[in-house]
Order: sequence, then C-alpha cells, then structure tokens
Amino acid sequence: MKKNVIISVTGTHVSMDSQEPVEVVSYGTYYKRNGKVYVKYLEVTEDNVTLDCLVKIDADNEAVEITKKGQYSSSMVFKKDECCMTPYNTPFGALMLEITTKEMIILEDEDILIARLKYALDINYEHVAMCDIEVKVVSEP
Repeated sequence: MKKNVIISVTGTHVSMDSQEPVEVVSYGTYYKRNGKVYVKYLEVTEDNVTLDCLVKIDADNEAVEITKKGQYSSSMVFKKDECCMTPYNTPFGALMLEITTKEMIILEDEDILIARLKYALDINYEHVAMCDIEVKVVSEP
C-alpha cells in the first residue's frame, strides 16, 4: 500500500422506522507501526465542521478503532462479539455510545484494505439501530 490513499467510509444505520445511509470519501495517509495499520484523514460534516479522523486496525485483525477529534469527537472501538462503551462529545453535551460488534471482516492486499463491520448501537443505554460500516482504503493512482 502506498502512503497516499483514498479512504471511503460507507454504511447504514437501520432503526425501527428508518434506514439512514452514511458516506465519507477523503484523501488520507496510510502507515504501519508496531504491527498496526493506521489511516489518517479529514472529514467535513454536513454543517461544515472539519474533524481529524484516524482508523486503527490491530495487526491480528481482532480490533478496529475509528477516532474523530474536533467539535464532535468520539472513539468507536469494534471487537468481535464484545461490547465497548465510549462517550460521543458534541457542542450540546456528551452522549454515551454502546457498540456491540456482531461481525468483523478485514481483507488486505497490496493496494487495498477493506474492513466490514456490523454492530448494534445503543445511545444512553437505549438501542437505536443496527449498523454496518465498510472502510475501504486504496492507494492513490
């Protein structure tokens, strides 16, 4: 994998009454350190706020972490068949996220990395959605 990459994060949040698509595409930087893969990129939200983002994938493919820093900040940790709790900070206050990872598939080849995650999302101890995310990283041409 080259250092300069294109990262896309796509997925859906499915709740009782809606299905909400999510998509972010950005240029980023890929590197490996101490057996872990890191991808740094910037995300611009719908209200024009820029967030510093980092995807970290454990070398043994047992954990994925997506961290966002800025006006909205969170650190979502995914470990298969485990529940992870984390605060989600907004300008209006913090929410408690509970993420229970149901499925995790990680594929890496010479110029592509894909992480597929399915998880249950609870906010402030109430189930709100079943979600899926695909993180796709490809070398810039």
